Amino acid sequence: VLPYCFIPHSTHLCQPLDVLIFSMMQREYSKLVFEQTRLNIRINKTLFSSLLEKVRDSILTPSTIVKSFETCGLRPI
Repeated sequence: VLPYCFIPHSTHLCQPLDVLIFSMMQREYSKLVFEQTRLNIRINKTLFSSLLEKVRDSILTPSTIVKSFETCGLRPI
């Protein structure tokens, strides 16, 4: 691992998880929650974890992870 320096006050622009992954997960989870509440299904702990697992499995793919780094201008090796 080679350490790199970030320009001060700009690290929020260079964090791959924040830039792409978390925003995609939030959008997908919101869709699932909306569907559940539309059907009058309460979201308990068990349902929460199963919804989160669905979102994680659909979003966290190798290609999405690489794309998130590339979006920030970082090239994973």
